[in-house]
Amino acid sequence: MKHSKITFLAMAGALSLSLAACVPTTTKEGWMGKNGFAQWHPQTGATALSSVGTQCYFCGTTEAPPVEAPKPVDGDDDRDGVLNSKDKCPGTPMGVKVNEQGCPLDSDKDGVTDDKDKCPGTPLGAKVNDLGCWVLENLHFKSDKDQIEAISFPLLDSVVTVLKNNPNLKVEVQGHTDSTGSAARNDKLSKARANSVKKYLVGKGIAANRLTTAGFGPSKPIATNDNPAGRAKNRRVELKPQS
Repeated sequence: MKHSKITFLAMAGALSLSLAACVPTTTKEGWMGKNGFAQWHPQTGATALSSVGTQCYFCGTTEAPPVEAPKPVDGDDDRDGVLNSKDKCPGTPMGVKVNEQGCPLDSDKDGVTDDKDKCPGTPLGAKVNDLGCWVLENLHFKSDKDQIEAISFPLLDSVVTVLKNNPNLKVEVQGHTDSTGSAARNDKLSKARANSVKKYLVGKGIAANRLTTAGFGPSKPIATNDNPAGRAKNRRVELKPQS
């Protein structure tokens, strides 16, 4: 009896050692009792038969955990200093200054980005053209004269508002014509029209010393003079802020 008890304890100890040694990290394992009865292993959730005796055996392998693909590197394709994941304006041309969202700057907030703005520094509220210049589009004069037509008074009144909202702003009123007629005549007409605009603004309360005038005739076109639409764009008055 004593011998049997020792044998039983030895077998129990061997079983413990066998199980302790059989703890693979990526496999399912099970074991059998000494009488060959199938044992239920809580890891595999299944039973199996083996030969008599206590032993360790593997019932099968589990799938290895999936390996995560490396995350793509967040680049800066347009090289504007803003990573692709944060760039709201991808494809910015090289050298263009951008904000924290990767979009071109518009320093004077006139709706034309700095890289396209030919007239930087226009005041808030000034209506600009697609070049960012403060052009009084649709300012009508009597044909070949410097007299402003009444239909254009509201446009000039909006200029008065901008100037009053920026009391330290000084501007040069610039007159331009198309190329029709003689250059001498156009130079004189452009200067006279600029003076007419200044006179109107002064009459609305803008100090005369804030306004200077210049006439450029047809020398600074912004469109072609080969068709009526282009010539209409070239006949204009611009307001150029002075530093």
